[in-house]
Amino acid sequence: MEHRRRWNRGLVWLVAVVGLLFVVLAVPGSPVTALLAHLLAAPERVITISADGMSPSSPSRATRPVLRAAVGAMISPQRTYLQYRQLFELVAKELGRDLVFVQRETYSDINDLLVNGTVDVAWVCTGALSDLRRRNGARLLVVPVVNGESRYRSYVIARFDGPRDLEDLRGKEFAFTDPLSLTGRRVMIQWLASRGETAESFFGNVFYTHAHDNSIRAVRRRLADAACVDSLVYDGLQRLDPAAVEGTRVIWRSEWFPIPPLVVSAQVPPALRDELAALFLHLNAEPRAKPAMRAMGVERFVRPDPGVYSLYWPG
Repeated sequence: MEHRRRWNRGLVWLVAVVGLLFVVLAVPGSPVTALLAHLLAAPERVITISADGMSPSSPSRATRPVLRAAVGAMISPQRTYLQYRQLFELVAKELGRDLVFVQRETYSDINDLLVNGTVDVAWVCTGALSDLRRRNGARLLVVPVVNGESRYRSYVIARFDGPRDLEDLRGKEFAFTDPLSLTGRRVMIQWLASRGETAESFFGNVFYTHAHDNSIRAVRRRLADAACVDSLVYDGLQRLDPAAVEGTRVIWRSEWFPIPPLVVSAQVPPALRDELAALFLHLNAEPRAKPAMRAMGVERFVRPDPGVYSLYWPG
């Protein structure tokens, strides 16, 4: 009798799991779908790395200055840590500082850290600049050069067996990256507005993934029919990790935009700002920086052209 009860409980659990999978696969607009897409992102982290190899808990560490760095969630925290930490660690060591590497889920979170002076330097989305400028929270520092250019654009991607163009997206499940993302939201919102539409009137359902590679993953796993993503992230994954974009294709490309820059908090002293700029501008000549820069697809860093960013950094 007890054996039969255990068997019945197991059957109930099996039916529940099958039902959940049915909701995810057969009902793309369900709250469960959006929840699972949200769970693709890793939790927030703060990582401290010593400049001289001493334990972060060493008593003498408290007397050393730190460089507090962050990266906007253009890519998921796992990839952010692997691709960007080494570069900031090298810069921190050149400054004789420990590195405190901060990760947050949204672009707005990173902007808040800059405005509050909680981080010194951050790599942010171009779309987040207008918010920083409005709050007088940061200063442009340097911009990366990728494939000889300092620009990028938005891709709308879908599966090979999915929508073929933007008009096919009506009534479909669509993934945005972040409310402040230029290539992961604003470009699509502008396209819809030019046709008298909104995301709510055009798509069947929308949700946020909080990272471009999460949006790609959502399309691959059929959590979304399509997504708008950063061309740098998509092209980079296609080059370094083809399996991450397998089964997807680009169905639309936007105009070009200025590439995401590095900025410093407005609270950073001018002397430290100048030191940081000088270090980044010469990183391409530093052998220790080459592996990290190669992995990120960055050839070098250059000074930003204020005119190019004027639309996103007015005044």
